[in-house]
Order: sequence, then C-alpha cells, then structure tokens
Amino acid sequence: MLMQFNVPKTDRVDRLIRDRQFIGSEWVSRASWDDLFLSKKISSKNKGVLKSGDTVNKDDIVSVELPFSHIGLLVAESDVERVYRSPDKKWGVFLKKPMLNSISLRPWLNDSLASEVAGFLEKAGEMSAEQFSYLAAPPILEGGLVQRLDYETSGLVCVAFTKPSKVLLQKLFIEKKVAKEYLAIVLGEIEKDWSGQLYFQAHKKSDTVSVSTERKKQTDVSYSFNLKVCSKNAGYSLVLVRLQEGFRHVVRASMAALGHALYADPVYGQKVDGEFFSLHASTLICEEISLNIKALPPQSFLSRLEKFGLHYTV
Repeated sequence: MLMQFNVPKTDRVDRLIRDRQFIGSEWVSRASWDDLFLSKKISSKNKGVLKSGDTVNKDDIVSVELPFSHIGLLVAESDVERVYRSPDKKWGVFLKKPMLNSISLRPWLNDSLASEVAGFLEKAGEMSAEQFSYLAAPPILEGGLVQRLDYETSGLVCVAFTKPSKVLLQKLFIEKKVAKEYLAIVLGEIEKDWSGQLYFQAHKKSDTVSVSTERKKQTDVSYSFNLKVCSKNAGYSLVLVRLQEGFRHVVRASMAALGHALYADPVYGQKVDGEFFSLHASTLICEEISLNIKALPPQSFLSRLEKFGLHYTV
C-alpha cells in the first residue's frame, strides 16, 4: 500500500510520518518505522530515498511503501490447536509450537501465536482478526494473549476473547494464583528432587535476568521453585518444574542457578550449533477459574528424549 502526503512544514521526516493518520498507522511502532527506513521504503519527490533523521522541506511530497493494508494482526497461514474453551466462551487455552514468536513484532508479519489465534477465531466465526487485535492497546500485536512464551518454548498459553476476561486472567497471573508446570531437558544427571527459595534480579539494560540461591541485594525478589526429576541418563535429565512466578526466562535462569542449565540454551548455558533448547509449558492450574489442563510435549521434544535415552510418562 502506497501512502503519500504533502509536507506541511520543514521538519524531520520521521517526526512528520509518526504524526500521520492512515489505515493501520496506530499499529506501526517506532521499531517498525525504523525497519521501513532501513528497507528504503520511504522517499520524497525532491530528495529520493530518506533516512530516519533526514529533514524534508515544506511542500515536498513524501511517499511510504507500506507492506500491509490491514488493521492489527495479520492472519497466519498456519493452524493452531485450541485445547480448552471456557464454559462462558470468553477465554481459552491454545497450544504454542516451538520456534514460534508469541506475538507479532511487525504488523506485516504473521509468524506468531497471536496471528495463528487471530486466524483460528476468524475461521471459526467467533471474531474477526481486527476485533481480536484490539484486545491489546496498539501498537502491541498480542491480541488477547494473557501470557507469552519464548520463541523456542512450546506449550499452553491462556488467551482472552473479551477485554474484561483479559483483565481478569492477567490479574490471576500477577497475583500468582495460576500454577504452571514445565518440562525441561537439562544438563547433568540430577540425583534428587529439589524445593526451595530462589532470588531473582532483572537487568535494566539487558533482556536477561539473574537468579541465585541466596539473596545478594535487598532488591532481589524471592520465589518458590519446585523441581522433580522424571528421568536421567548419560549426562542429561528430564525435569518437571512447578512454580507460580512469571518473570522472563524464569525456568531457564533458575535451572542455570541450580547448576543444571537447559541443554542448548545459548544464554544461560552453552550454545549447540543447529540445536535449540527443549522447554515445554505442560500444565496450567487455577482453582479460581476451575482450570487444570495438561498438554503433551511436541514431537521435537519427544525425539530429543529418545536421543538422550530419557523416559517420559504422562
């Protein structure tokens, strides 16, 4: 879709563009605009291709080649499984595949669970992709997703179909009333189960977190961590983790703090060429909404178990 406008006053082009109103503009984040500049999709009649900080003069004509013409989430071509739907039909639980973003990073991309759910609901005639998109405040392309999983992580994700239900579910997660269980393949043969307190600290200038077995700073956040050993063999273990905390990388960072990083975790363990870590959000439990649901790991997870001689029973 081509968007053009006359420059009303001499100014930086990035500032002028972000002030423009057009179909779908509220879903274009600052990072998305930066991508469009880097892709040479923005130009002017007098200056040609423009960079983000370039100045354009009054009465020049700016052209923007937008790679989308829809509002909100772009529907995914791939399918997704809904494993549970609440009796009041206001929320449900979907199964995320590994190697998939939870949310869309750009409005012209559809490689996310949010885009898959939008497509599922539209095909089912329950709501349009645009309606689902507006369950989140633009430009956040998450729709009704209540939680997120890492790109590599598979498993259960709660999804709301109305704004009130999204608020309710988010509150339950924030108040730690939802218990979560994860299956993980980790390094080392763990001898016994472990339960105790761990301490979390976020890094302001990084996406990573720190976890330790003892409090190091007053700002460290304490949380309960429960670990059950399901199987062990040849230097690897399959573990079941149960917790109610929900900060970023909680399982990955916690297992690393206990000396058993996830296999092939490039951030908290060791990178393995051509491999990704195996982490599966297998269970969600919440008494307040009568939720108790489990999901089997994907085939990629089961294949790695077989490769390492680890055993998994439901």
